[in-house]
Amino acid sequence: MLLTSETLRVLKVHRDRQRIERQSLGEDAWSAGDAIVTTTAGTIPNPTTVKTRLRQLLAVAAVPDVTTYELRHMAATRMLRAGVSPALVAQKLGHRDISTTTGTYGHLIAEDQGAANLAIEQAIQRARGVS
Repeated sequence: MLLTSETLRVLKVHRDRQRIERQSLGEDAWSAGDAIVTTTAGTIPNPTTVKTRLRQLLAVAAVPDVTTYELRHMAATRMLRAGVSPALVAQKLGHRDISTTTGTYGHLIAEDQGAANLAIEQAIQRARGVS
């Protein structure tokens, strides 16, 4: 999966921070393996801790209190609304089949049909010289 350059930059900084924590603890004490989300003690965090931290970050960012599932749904919706193809959105979400994406978000795609039709009509009118 392709990630944005900013996402890659943030993940690299995070990985470097984890390396330092891992070295200070010692390899034997670090039980989280290569997990991205870990505690400073090198373990996988409790889901409640993750939810609490997510709420704190959302508050700082002035984003409504949502779950990780809702964040995923918001991302998919924004991608589709921005004109990203359902096939690419499916890939980003890790759906094995595009039908999962179109089945879940098909209503958005159908709503966008009106905008697509309007764009086609406007293009035809411009080609005919009609304003």
